[in-house]
Amino acid sequence: MPDAPSPEPAARRTQLVTRPLLVRCVSIVGASASYYLLLSVVPLYALESGGRGDAAGLTTGALMFATVAGVLLTPRLAARFGNRVTLAAGLFLLGAPALLLPLSGHLAWIVALCLVRGIGFAFTLVAGSALTVPLLPPQRRGEGLALLGVVAGVPMLAALPLGVWLAARVGYGPVAVAAGALALAAIATVPALPHQEPAGDRRVGLVTGFRTGQLVRPTAVFGACALATGIVVTFLPLAVPAGATSLVAVALFVQPAASTAARWAAGRHGDRNGPARLVVPGLALSAVGTLLLALTHSPVAVVAGVACSASASASRRTPR
Repeated sequence: MPDAPSPEPAARRTQLVTRPLLVRCVSIVGASASYYLLLSVVPLYALESGGRGDAAGLTTGALMFATVAGVLLTPRLAARFGNRVTLAAGLFLLGAPALLLPLSGHLAWIVALCLVRGIGFAFTLVAGSALTVPLLPPQRRGEGLALLGVVAGVPMLAALPLGVWLAARVGYGPVAVAAGALALAAIATVPALPHQEPAGDRRVGLVTGFRTGQLVRPTAVFGACALATGIVVTFLPLAVPAGATSLVAVALFVQPAASTAARWAAGRHGDRNGPARLVVPGLALSAVGTLLLALTHSPVAVVAGVACSASASASRRTPR
């Protein structure tokens, strides 16, 4: 009697892309495009509006600080109001301030709006992730999160260089309005996401988490990734020689392109072999990329450095 054919692996039989996941992709695209369209534009706007020399660092620093603070705050809000409400609030806080950006070029006004947008972006990250993970089959979770990384990376790929290019041609106002509209329009899709019951008064053990090595170590790695990315997108347009706007556009295109491709490859690798093997090579690649970016007089070094840093960042953020 012939042997029965072996069953197909569960990871292949489990559907990855579902209707709720496609709905979630809309809010991912809206948040990502809104955020990255202004990421390199706002520092330039602050400088050209009469800001002092550290205006670029202040605006991006405010955005990053508010994002970190918002990440710490979001679990409590989500536990009380639910992830859908928190995601909708995040999209509103990300989009509405962008519409107000052209009203004033005063540095304090710009920094205040960056603070609000940073909190909103944090809400979309944390609440959005909580809504996303249950939509993915456990056997293909790494691949699914990598796929969503691609979904978020495509608008980043377009928006990061497009924002700088459009600002130089049509002005900062239209770019800000477009960024605001993208986030606000995505709110309409939130009610279609699967409902999750709020967790009530359950407290998140944040202090305990900081004492847990299994959480602190990947958090430190992720923090290094975020810091390096923030430095690149903020100061690269200011660090390259004057008149090298085409180099900036190419580098800001390569950054999300390399990140998107590396995230997809790392996600597939993580499902098959585990993501831990990618951490040390990712850190080494990040160091090489950072050193290359110091050679701002060389276009080849700048583009290669951006590609290395982005690929390393994506590989180190691959979840299990």
